Amino acid sequence: MVKYRKIISIPIILVIFANTFIMVAAEDSFSLSPSNETVDQLFLSSSVKQPNAIIILNSSDKNSMQESRDYIESLGGKIRHIYPPHILIGYVPEEVSQKIANEKNSSNSEKIIGLENIVSISNTEIDSSTLEKYEKTAVYAANAWNKNFMSVGPKDKPISDPGPIKDYVGLPLDYEESRGSMIIHHSPPSDIETSSFMIRDISVAIIFLESNGSIDTETEDWTTTEENNVISEIQNGLNWWIFKEPYADIAFTYAHTSYNVPTGYEPITRPHTDENLWITEAMNHLGYDDGEYKLRVRAYDDDIRDSDGTDWGFTIFIVDSSNDADGEFSDNDWFAYAWPNGPFSVVTYDNGGYGISHMDAVVAHETGHIFGAADQYDGADPNCNEDSDCNATFGYLEVENQNCERDACISKENSIMRGGILPFTNNNIDIYAKGQVGWRDEDSDYIIDSVDHSYNPDDDTDGDSWVDYWDKCPTQSGQAGLAWGCPECTEWQQVLGCGNGGCESDEKNYTRTCLGVPESKCEYASSCESGRWGD
Repeated sequence: MVKYRKIISIPIILVIFANTFIMVAAEDSFSLSPSNETVDQLFLSSSVKQPNAIIILNSSDKNSMQESRDYIESLGGKIRHIYPPHILIGYVPEEVSQKIANEKNSSNSEKIIGLENIVSISNTEIDSSTLEKYEKTAVYAANAWNKNFMSVGPKDKPISDPGPIKDYVGLPLDYEESRGSMIIHHSPPSDIETSSFMIRDISVAIIFLESNGSIDTETEDWTTTEENNVISEIQNGLNWWIFKEPYADIAFTYAHTSYNVPTGYEPITRPHTDENLWITEAMNHLGYDDGEYKLRVRAYDDDIRDSDGTDWGFTIFIVDSSNDADGEFSDNDWFAYAWPNGPFSVVTYDNGGYGISHMDAVVAHETGHIFGAADQYDGADPNCNEDSDCNATFGYLEVENQNCERDACISKENSIMRGGILPFTNNNIDIYAKGQVGWRDEDSDYIIDSVDHSYNPDDDTDGDSWVDYWDKCPTQSGQAGLAWGCPECTEWQQVLGCGNGGCESDEKNYTRTCLGVPESKCEYASSCESGRWGD
């Protein structure tokens, strides 16, 4: 049962701090020391703070990790990249780090849900070898933190910008249904609506294909360095989207990274149109052996978001090309592509002329397709090949392609969906591409139209100003509610004051309902120690 998949709005509050600090574990206590964080590391845009902290957890599962995430965010932090069950990356203000350190050292630490699993919060480069006791994705995530947010290691620059990415592969069999409609009627996204618009929590499966020589001659083998590079580049490519629309409130979860997924084929030596061969084998290996191969991946995407408790899910297949002459499939010019609105994208290790150092720009572009954005470079057939394509509509909100690189189009901006490296490094995205991934606010009320009750005529029955499938929940209960996609339990609500509901004087009481049955818990609150009664 998905408990967290609710699209909600969260107010954005900007607080700028001159200095930040790190919290490190020292035996059983915590200490604070100054960080070397810069303003550039804190902000990618003027609206949303860039991650400034990596949090190491000793969680045993995703549920306990979620408790730590909830705890940090309840204090004012914001988690953006999640590598279950040990790594969180996000923005943690100085005073939040200080409060966590104080609570960790207090006698009441065991009463605070989500605190006990926090091992350290660091704002500086970390030694990833200390994480080898965990799974290797934790090590790779730490290395990605060092590279992407601590600027450890320079990027190789190509001789020239490689230009557009030839990546239109047609429409998946379930495209029209997975694309959805402009209005969310009172029901959860169907099992094939896995990436309708880019809002809130998103699961990302990363699949490293490994040829075994049983059919094609084996020419490629993944190395630890290559896997490290891929994890880092994907994180940076997806991080690019987080800061382009603050009200989308995006976070990515990477709980399903699969290494050495076997295939008898050597994908890079074949045309990209042979994808059905090696993807079918990969999905068989993952336990999805029924139906057309794209539908198998769609079912996998739906399952991983259910498992992670996220809103959306998609898969990235990584094709090793490190020994290939041009880093492209055998039909030339093809090295990365995505199916519109999912279920997956494909990238080669070398990304043609982009190279591994700019896989992030390629991933960012392809992720735009995953959530409905069209190509905008001239000659992109059929999205941007004729003047009439300016009026073609794409994405969940059916937004025109008016930044298509044609004279007849209204907009002439350099943008991520035109391809190339510069739109990525310069953070360029036009309003039409933003609208196609679901980011439009026609009435300027800071609520994205995809879920805005003033734009969407459906009823906002739970009063959160967002029209979403949970609006049916107030009229449903028990198993009937679950059938509508409602949560098994309502969210915890705080009872005002200290010591209520049978709690101790230094605790606050919280209540919720699970399948119609009331539940209550007590949680330590430092504000209660001084006898202050508050909310």
